Amino acid sequence: MRRLVVLAAALALLAAGCGGKSYSSKLNTICQDLTTKQASLGLPTSLTDLAGEGPALLAAFDGSIAKTRALDPPAKLRDAARRYVALKEEQRAQLAELIRLAAKNDTKGIGKLGAEIEPLNTKANAIANDELHAPACGQNGGIS
Repeated sequence: MRRLVVLAAALALLAAGCGGKSYSSKLNTICQDLTTKQASLGLPTSLTDLAGEGPALLAAFDGSIAKTRALDPPAKLRDAARRYVALKEEQRAQLAELIRLAAKNDTKGIGKLGAEIEPLNTKANAIANDELHAPACGQNGGIS
């Protein structure tokens, strides 16, 4: 009888894992998919490239944010997940501005924006790695 109780408890824990995939695992997959998409688009090597390829990069980034927002984090990760999504939305706005500045060939504006982007990347990477345990989301300058 005791074995049945232990087995039932183990099965309940597995079922609670959302089909066997944890929040962190699902988030990691979203970021891996974004990295793959970014690689298929190619990294821009000039302002002209960024202005031209930027909308596709932005669309991929938007998709990853939407998928991340649709996840239901467990209570213990909810605050970190909220902060992570908020940072990703800030990064999205900065990426859109970077694309706009590239289209105008505004190197001065791009330089100024670059100084603002790095602290957001650092914060998002730290949350992804240290709190959400999604290492694929804590790399690539925080864009994934």
